[in-house]
Amino acid sequence: MPYCQILVTSANNNSYIPIPGAMGRFNVKLLSLQFHSTTGGGVHPTVQVQSDKLVFQYSSSQYFTFISNASTNLTLDNCVPLHIGEIFFDGKIFINCIDTATGSAPAGFTQLLINLSLEDKNTKLVL
Repeated sequence: MPYCQILVTSANNNSYIPIPGAMGRFNVKLLSLQFHSTTGGGVHPTVQVQSDKLVFQYSSSQYFTFISNASTNLTLDNCVPLHIGEIFFDGKIFINCIDTATGSAPAGFTQLLINLSLEDKNTKLVL
């Protein structure tokens, strides 16, 4: 299963990010996420990763949402990957990392690293 890393920075947040080679249908699992901001001092916004592809269809919050901690770094690792589902990719993905209270990028946001597992569903076995 191919491994895909998507690096979102303050420069490319709220835009389409290229994923070379990801064309067609893929079974997608969220492996981990790393969030970094320069804001500290007890600030811990609720952060949401809005995307045109990474959507939780059966959830009250359609997008991956987490509460950041008071330090500047947060890593979310899951020993059991979160299965997102079968998604059609067209070589790019839209990502917008927001503070749910303001609707804009979290204060001091610098980067977000999303780690995905992509299982290619485009090939068929012909006997």
